[in-house]
Amino acid sequence: MRGKMTAWNLYESIRGILQQNGIESAQLEAWEIAAKAAEVDRRNAAVWRQTEVTPSQRKNAGEMLIQRLRGKPVAYIIGEWDFYGYTFHVTNDVLIPRSDTECLCDAAIREAKKRENPKVLDLCCGSGCIGIALAKNVPQASVVGVDISAKALEVARENAERHGLDKARYMTQWGDVRRMHNISGVYDILVCNPPYITAEEMEQLDPGVKEFEPHLALFGGEDGLDFYRILSKRYAGKLNPGACILVECGWKQARDIMALFHLGGLVEIGMEKDLAGIQRVVHAYVPANSSEIKEQ
Repeated sequence: MRGKMTAWNLYESIRGILQQNGIESAQLEAWEIAAKAAEVDRRNAAVWRQTEVTPSQRKNAGEMLIQRLRGKPVAYIIGEWDFYGYTFHVTNDVLIPRSDTECLCDAAIREAKKRENPKVLDLCCGSGCIGIALAKNVPQASVVGVDISAKALEVARENAERHGLDKARYMTQWGDVRRMHNISGVYDILVCNPPYITAEEMEQLDPGVKEFEPHLALFGGEDGLDFYRILSKRYAGKLNPGACILVECGWKQARDIMALFHLGGLVEIGMEKDLAGIQRVVHAYVPANSSEIKEQ
């Protein structure tokens, strides 16, 4: 488009190109790209028609548009994404926060609000979005985010700082879930969105996910249940009596996970559905006599 261009004109131009190229969420993605390139508040559309875009901003928008047309997810292009009402920095070292996971966050926040000064362990924390959102909504909670990726932990620390959480409220720790004895501390709540994609599903993933998001955070073994097996056997010594475990799962995994938790000695096991009606979260509790339970 020649001549003067406003942020709104830029948005319309990008949206049209994305639509022509079959991008389903063209409107949302164009909005995000235009806001980032034109450096305008994406929540205040009133200024868009009055804000003129500079040539360098137009060039930046064009470069971002090319990346999107080559398949790169828009969240990685703009370097941030919204989750639970907060904006999180993201890189391709972490999964893009998804609205499906807000169901897990809801459940964890409800559980934390029932407890006095709860200590929360956020396993496979990635960007830190779950634990940070919980800490922001439950001021008396302290959260430790654990991940096997040092680069993911850097992103989580940056997000904690972005949202005003000091180390007393949110801190990170390197840890391998497969060796939970290496994770320090004892907790009241364990929340985890683990890798749960099956081998078959990995082959069928959307190219934007398969090519750009970290496979380490996606692949959960042949049947997608590897990490749930670990959690069901190795929580002893990491959770206080009466502690709660909450995990996200794939669309047909909930009942298998409930069975694993039952075999692991957990009690009051149940599931919760997301807004699409999919069984998305499994919760369970450590029994009061958990001191008798030994790590398997």
